[in-house]
Order: sequence, then structure tokens, then C-alpha cells
Amino acid sequence: MALKKLENWQFWIIGNIVSIPIYASQGLYFTSAQYSVFLILAILGWKEWKRKIKYE
Repeated sequence: MALKKLENWQFWIIGNIVSIPIYASQGLYFTSAQYSVFLILAILGWKEWKRKIKYE
């Protein structure tokens, strides 16, 4: 079950990476910046999740 949740972080990261240039190309720079923040949060969340799983 933990593996499935770990994989979800990767889907969020990929989705954010795809969304950022799409929004930027349409001139939606604030939304693109917002998804950049989401990307950083997803990466930090993934690392934290992996760290917690490692110690359990």
C-alpha cells in the first residue's frame, strides 16, 4: 500500500513539469509560477515520504 502512495508523488511531479511550460506558453505566468511552487512542494513531500518509510 505504501508503494502506491509513493508512486502518486511521482505522478504529481510529472503533472507539474508538464503543466508549467503549457501555462507559460499561453501567457499565464502567475499560474505557471504557482505550478512551479507546487512542483517544489511535491518534490519535498516525496523526499519526506521516502524518509519516513525508510525509518518505519
